[in-house]
Amino acid sequence: MRTQKVQDKIARDLHDDVGSTLSSIAILTQVAKNQLANSPEKTQTLLNQISENAQEMLDNMSDIVWTNKTLNDNFEQLIIRMQEFTAKMLEPQNIEYQFNADESLKTIKWSSQKYYDFYMIFKEAINNVAKYAEAKTLTINLLKHQNLLILSIKDNGKGFDLHQQKMGNGIINMKKRAEQLKGFFSISSEIGSGTEIEVKIPISS
Repeated sequence: MRTQKVQDKIARDLHDDVGSTLSSIAILTQVAKNQLANSPEKTQTLLNQISENAQEMLDNMSDIVWTNKTLNDNFEQLIIRMQEFTAKMLEPQNIEYQFNADESLKTIKWSSQKYYDFYMIFKEAINNVAKYAEAKTLTINLLKHQNLLILSIKDNGKGFDLHQQKMGNGIINMKKRAEQLKGFFSISSEIGSGTEIEVKIPISS
C-alpha cells in the first residue's frame, strides 16, 4: 500500500507538473514550424519560450525525484534545497537576500508530498520576485510558532495594486497548495512598497 501511494504520487506529479509543460512545448514547436519561413523573429521568440519550458520541466523532474528519495526525508535537507534555489534565482539578478530559518525546524518530519507542495509554494514565490518584482533586497523568514510553520517572503520591489491586478496562475496555485496542506496563504502589496507573502502550515495534522 505504501509503494502504491508513492507510485500514485509520482504519476500525479508527472501529470500536473511535467505533462502540462510537455504539452506546451509540443504546441509551441508546431507553431514555430508553421511560422519559420514567414516570421523568423516570431519563431525566435517561440524557440526561446520552448527552451525556457524545457528547462522548467527539467527542474520539475529534479524536484519530483528529490522529494521521493528517502535520503531527503527531513526538513534540514529541504532548507538546504530552498537556500540553493534562492541563490540560483536571485544572485544572477543582483538581488541581495537574507534567509533566516529556525534551528528547531530541522526536527520536522513530513511526508514527501507535503515537502513537495511546500517547496512548490516557495519556488513560485522566489520565481515571481526574480521575474517581476524589480527588487533590490529580499528577506525570507522560516519560523516555527507552536504547531505552525510560518514562511514569509518580503521584497522591496515595485509592488502592485491587489485590487486592480488580476491574480495570476502562480499565485492561485500557491493558494491552492497551501489549502491542500491545511494551511493559510496571504499576499500584501502596494505600488512602490514591495510585496510580502506569508504562508502558515500546520506542522502536524
